[in-house]
Amino acid sequence: MNILLLPGTNRNGLQWFAQLQQQFRNMRISNHSCLTDNYSFWQNDNAEPSLEHEISLLPTLEFDLVIAKSLGTLVFLQAAAHSLRHWKKALLFAIPLRLAEQTKFSPTSLKLLQKPNLHTVQQRNDKLCPCIELNIHQPKHLLQIAGSDHKYDGFSLYAKTCKQWIGKL
Repeated sequence: MNILLLPGTNRNGLQWFAQLQQQFRNMRISNHSCLTDNYSFWQNDNAEPSLEHEISLLPTLEFDLVIAKSLGTLVFLQAAAHSLRHWKKALLFAIPLRLAEQTKFSPTSLKLLQKPNLHTVQQRNDKLCPCIELNIHQPKHLLQIAGSDHKYDGFSLYAKTCKQWIGKL
């Protein structure tokens, strides 16, 4: 299984993905190769993220699964909405709608949330987009978890649901 990992704006988020991958190994979700996208703006501490630029740098492979967190969800949704990348399923964490305007994110991309092959995990009171704001876009699969810090460290809150959903690949 080919997996693309799209992190948030902070390089420290890579540790979250490492922990998630360990959870997958513990749940016996294996036989996969993961490719993590390293954003170009990480090279310059003063650079602002550009969705358009980061999308242009994404690999052109077909992925069985895309796992994205925070800014990575906006990169994925915008790329997928414009059919710029091929993917079978996506697992999105921490969609930061309050960053949409400053990143020039196209809100029409949110229609993808209604697709059956896209699963979203969102904190009920996420500081960058509480579930009530996300529900406006009628996501087909939305797992609401406790929290507001936009960190999503409580893997036990969503690990089983994600395993069941990923297991259908």
